[in-house]
Amino acid sequence: MYTKMNKAKVLIFSLIFIICASLVTITALVISISSKFKFDINLDDYVEVPSYMQNTGDITHKYLVVDIVDGDTIKVMENGKKTTVRLIGIDAPEVKEKECMYSEATQELEELILDQEVILQKDSSQDDLDKYGRELRYVFLDSTNVNEYMISKGFASEYTYNKPYTYQSQFFIAQINAQSNNLGIWSTKCATTM
Repeated sequence: MYTKMNKAKVLIFSLIFIICASLVTITALVISISSKFKFDINLDDYVEVPSYMQNTGDITHKYLVVDIVDGDTIKVMENGKKTTVRLIGIDAPEVKEKECMYSEATQELEELILDQEVILQKDSSQDDLDKYGRELRYVFLDSTNVNEYMISKGFASEYTYNKPYTYQSQFFIAQINAQSNNLGIWSTKCATTM
């Protein structure tokens, strides 16, 4: 039972979503088209990256992944002890709530990085630890951004906790691609369980 006001709100939110999705699609199209041309431009010469967007931390040290908690949380060996790491910018289905694709997301992350050495990267725009004491990091396996990979395969959604983060636009594009291809949490299997 919708009132006229509720219908108007739904219409406004739908229009905002369509506009945002269109802007991201246009951006992806421009990037796709421009990648076909060779430009010899170094943006660092023209654009100063704000300090909150600059990454910090040792990006050369590797950490052994010793446990996968779920699709967005892992444990690594750091200085001889287990450290829990929450992946920045993603939200995977929760195991405790048995959300759709929770076991598949956990399994995908296990197959990808369990018993592998990864690089952990801080983001100066984010806190070092979350409210549960977990380190907030991007996880890289060789050149693969694992956070983005999980979104691109539909095993997690983009998640902005409090403020924008370095890879936010890439994560949004990865999510739109996963949604348009009905992957993982965006599949009809999950749509029927929500």
